[in-house]
Parts: sequence; structure tokens; C-alpha cells
Amino acid sequence: GIASFNSLRKFFPNLRDGSFLYTKKVLDLNFLQDDFNYNPYQLSYEELCKNENRLNSQEIKYISNSTLNAYSSINIEQEKVRRIKLFNYINRYFNLNYKLSKNDIPMSYPYFAKNSNEAKQIVEAFSLNPEIELFLKKVSAQQATVIDLTPNVLAWLKEKNLTSKLRVRF
Repeated sequence: GIASFNSLRKFFPNLRDGSFLYTKKVLDLNFLQDDFNYNPYQLSYEELCKNENRLNSQEIKYISNSTLNAYSSINIEQEKVRRIKLFNYINRYFNLNYKLSKNDIPMSYPYFAKNSNEAKQIVEAFSLNPEIELFLKKVSAQQATVIDLTPNVLAWLKEKNLTSKLRVRF
């Protein structure tokens, strides 16, 4: 083909616009810059849906400053290592035998369940306790309070070695 696009939003969930464009030809096009401003860690589900509708109804634009700043703060080498570790973990967990080539960096895991029971097992293995899920949603919306740190949440945070990753602000 002439070119390919890969959405940043697909690979980095905190980013809200922008894509990688791969082409052999240097393009002589001038795009307007997207003026969408956001905090990549504070968008609610409703705001994400509004953003999808916004992107679907506009012409191609150059990446917004908000996304450019958020993307430039991502440690790509660290992200590669993290994704390869996750890929290998899933491979071991489900006794699979997918192989990566030397330069492959998995952005998703290609797995198809053999039947509905296996699909349910996979979902259950990666599902969160509703209490933990609610806590994480509140954290991502910056609405969590000390009262949300229940014994179950604290135990889960300790089990996942996340206690040093959270900060209390006043």
C-alpha cells in the first residue's frame, strides 16, 4: 500500500488523538493542528465517548499539543520491556507457545478461545474484584478518598506492589 496509519489511542490508552503515519513518500501537505486540550489522566468515560465523536467528525489534523506532550513523556524502551514481559506472562499463564521475532513488540495479545468455557476462564483470570475496579476508576478520575482504601483494596495494592505508587494529596 501507499501508507498505513496506527492510532496512538489504540496502543497508549491515555492519549486522545494522533496516529503514526508510515509512508515511503514525503508528504507535501499542511494540516491544521488539533487544538484539543486535556489532562490525559483525568478523562471520564463520557469524555472519552465525546472525544471519539469529535474525532469521527473532523478532517485529519496534526497531533494536539496535549497528546504530543503526553506521548513525549512515555519511556518507549521501558514500554517495550513491559509489553514483552506481559506477553511472556500470558504465554506461560495459559500454556501457549506464541513466539516473538527479535524485533517484535507486542501491543496486544493474539489469542482466540477454543470455546465459551475457555473464554470465561480467561476473562475471570484477568477480571478485578468489583471493589478494586471501583477504587481504580475513582483513582483515575482523581475522586478516590481515604475511605476508599478498604482492607480488600489495601491487600490488593500490597499484593501488586502498588503501595508506593499512590500519593495522598490535601
